[in-house]
Amino acid sequence: MIIADEPTSALDVTIQAEIVDLLDELRRSLRSSIILITHDLALLTEIADRIMVMYAGKVVEIADRESIVSEPKHPYTRGLMESVKYDRKARLKAIKGSVPSLIDPPRGCRFVTRCPLADRTCWDVEPKLRNIASSRKAACHKV
Repeated sequence: MIIADEPTSALDVTIQAEIVDLLDELRRSLRSSIILITHDLALLTEIADRIMVMYAGKVVEIADRESIVSEPKHPYTRGLMESVKYDRKARLKAIKGSVPSLIDPPRGCRFVTRCPLADRTCWDVEPKLRNIASSRKAACHKV
C-alpha cells in the first residue's frame, strides 16, 4: 500500500503530471494500491478509482469515481463537485457558511450549519455512514 499525502500540491501542472505518472508506475511495478490524500478534486476525478469524501474529520461519502462525479449524493460532495465545474464566465459556486470548530463540533451532522437540506434530525443526530447503493455509502439523513 502506497500512501501519498498531497503529493502534487503547490506544483505546476507539468510536474504534477510527472508525479502522477511516477506514482502510477510505482503502483504497477509493486502491484499495489495507492491512497491519495488531496484537496485537488480535478486530480481525483482524473485518476481515482474510488473516492472517499471527508468533512470536518468525518467520512460523508464513498463511491466509485464516476458516481461521485456524475451523481454526488451528500450535500457537501455536491458542493465540492460544483466547485470543479468552474466556468470563467460564471460565478464560482461557494458552499455557504464556515467549517465548524473541530474542538466543539455540532452535536448532529458536522455539515448541518451549511447544509441546504438540514432539519431538526440533522441538528440532533449524527448520521452514520450507511449503504445507499451497491458499493456506495453516505452519511446523511436525507440521502
